[in-house]
Amino acid sequence: MWYDKWLPGKPLCQLVDYVDIHDLQVQVEDVFKDGAVKLSRSLSCFSSLAADLPPRVARTVHWIAPPEGCVALNMDWSSHENPGPSGFGGLLRDHLDNWLKGFYGHLVFSEIIQAELFAIRFGLLLAWEEGYRNIICWIDSMLALSLITAPVPKFHKYSSILEGIARLVHQKWNVTFKHILREGNSCADWLAKLGVQNGSTFVMVQEPAQDLSLLLDTDDRGVSFVRL
Repeated sequence: MWYDKWLPGKPLCQLVDYVDIHDLQVQVEDVFKDGAVKLSRSLSCFSSLAADLPPRVARTVHWIAPPEGCVALNMDWSSHENPGPSGFGGLLRDHLDNWLKGFYGHLVFSEIIQAELFAIRFGLLLAWEEGYRNIICWIDSMLALSLITAPVPKFHKYSSILEGIARLVHQKWNVTFKHILREGNSCADWLAKLGVQNGSTFVMVQEPAQDLSLLLDTDDRGVSFVRL
């Protein structure tokens, strides 16, 4: 079998979960044999797999303002490599779409999920220190969302960051976490990308830059983007 032979000195099956080539109905000789690429069998296999998937439905996505009395905290991460140099960022806005405060930061070397958790931690710290007590937090990472809304795993790689987030959440305030698609999180994404470029650990933004103001105006006007 292919997974017994491809790696010299150590079978591939020792590095990954057991794989039976018949699960895919494709063998190496079906794709490449006698110096020629044979696509018919491989493409027919993957075409049949794709046919079983549900059709993709287009959705419109836009930024969602919080209800009156609440503050929206959008957060995001950015990275050129995983792991590698990363950035995080976020911003606070009220129910009238008014800018309140922003932030961004740089991580010299981190995984994507670590940068996302840093964004959440610093965002919550900023909201708490600014005195806001009714917060709706928007993040576009389902993995981060699942981690911060479940009990902290004792032996998780980032348990210390998760515990810090949990302590913040359990302060005397109302914090709600919600998922948002990336297209509706463009302002936080802009700040996170700035964090990658800037070497500062944490920067508080009092007033938005011109490029960011254009994105804020887009959100304020309720412009929608299509997501497949």
